[in-house]
Amino acid sequence: MIFHTVDRRLLPKRWREFEPELQGLHYPAQEVVCQILAAYAKGYSPEITNSLNERRKWLRRILSKLNRLKRNLSPINEDAVAGLCNSLREIHRPTPAPFSAGERIQLPISSADFVRWKIADPGEALEHLAGSLVIAKHSLDQEIAFIHKEIKYSKPIWKTRPHLWWRKGCLYYVLERIFREASVRRTSLAEAHKRMIPPLKKLPGRKSQLTFDPEKGYAPAIRSGIDRCKYKQLCDQYLQDWLAFPPKKHQ
Repeated sequence: MIFHTVDRRLLPKRWREFEPELQGLHYPAQEVVCQILAAYAKGYSPEITNSLNERRKWLRRILSKLNRLKRNLSPINEDAVAGLCNSLREIHRPTPAPFSAGERIQLPISSADFVRWKIADPGEALEHLAGSLVIAKHSLDQEIAFIHKEIKYSKPIWKTRPHLWWRKGCLYYVLERIFREASVRRTSLAEAHKRMIPPLKKLPGRKSQLTFDPEKGYAPAIRSGIDRCKYKQLCDQYLQDWLAFPPKKHQ
């Protein structure tokens, strides 16, 4: 594996925070580790953690407006509006000639009659309104139910569009490979885990279960996380692109 010398000025600002733990790595690997840890920590920044609350506030504002609109539309009965259509048409029915069949037999009136008479249908606008009310009320009910569900079940950005390092086990898997394969001297699994634990504990959200078990020869939490990692090939590709790591076969 080939490592190129990297100017320390190119390393992320958080390098000094992790400098003691990264001493045994080649400089390019130090840079990559810093970038990974910084990306992971960003998930706990106020900008990210508050994004869910801001979205819920925005959804509640829309929900309030939709409910207000629904209340305003509720007293308007679409059947009553449809009934007014025919009433208006009756009012505008042309007066039939005296002693004609039209005078003796008053057939139900419809929009087709106004087409035949070549005059504007006075009930057309209300007929459209009645149909639109049915559609609008149904759509409002659907959207209100949908937004209620969005507010209840919406997830933070690190779950809906997670960075690779926010996915289960990815952070552990990548760091384990780096600490084992990019160290200045040959490093065992036990040594790699011991060196991984201090920088991991500096990250927000890291639990105290990150401890090394001398009897097992590894950190159980790290081992468990790696076993559950479903994105090892993506992690391998990242390491190949940035540190020229060789591809690794997974069963």
